Amino acid sequence: MEAILLRSRSLVVPAAATLLLAGLAVPAAPPAQAAPPPSAVPKPQQYATEAADVMSARVLARLSGKRVEALSERDESATTWVNPDGSLTSELSSGPIRFQRDGKWVDVDLTLEPAADGSIIPRAHPEGLRLGGAGGTRARSMAETRTAKARTLATIGEGDQQITLQWKGGLRSVQRMNTCFRQVCRVRVAESPLGHKNVAAAPRVRTGGQACLTT
Repeated sequence: MEAILLRSRSLVVPAAATLLLAGLAVPAAPPAQAAPPPSAVPKPQQYATEAADVMSARVLARLSGKRVEALSERDESATTWVNPDGSLTSELSSGPIRFQRDGKWVDVDLTLEPAADGSIIPRAHPEGLRLGGAGGTRARSMAETRTAKARTLATIGEGDQQITLQWKGGLRSVQRMNTCFRQVCRVRVAESPLGHKNVAAAPRVRTGGQACLTT
């Protein structure tokens, strides 16, 4: 009997091909997304520091937690505030701290500045003070002052309410709110000396000049 030997053959698939096929079955990862921007920090709400009347100021003071000025109570020397708890606080000054100009409140400012005509004026004065600039020749004796030409030292007010202080003899320019001309006079610029809306320009005549008050 003849024996027949049968050999079985197996199919060998390369490993690389297997890996390639497996890779095709895996889905690709989604692209990375940028992180959302942080939310903007909200700014605190801004409240007005003044209101037309006490009732409106009381509402604003309660909302803001800070005191609010009631404009209806404002005058030349007083300021009234409404506090967050609803109470009122009034601040009083011995003289004017503000005045009306063209229908608006203006703070008093006694800083002296030269004017176009050579005089010296405060930046903001309730009575329109004007001081004379430098000029004239200082008299060497009291006798010379009698014939010397009078010069305006200070003017305040307008119209029939105007008061002018004149000086016979030369003076240097007033540059500060409190200026002393040695042995002649002292000039003090103020918003309200002695509680009145005036400006003190008080002469202390010794030598070299003579004061004349014109009203």
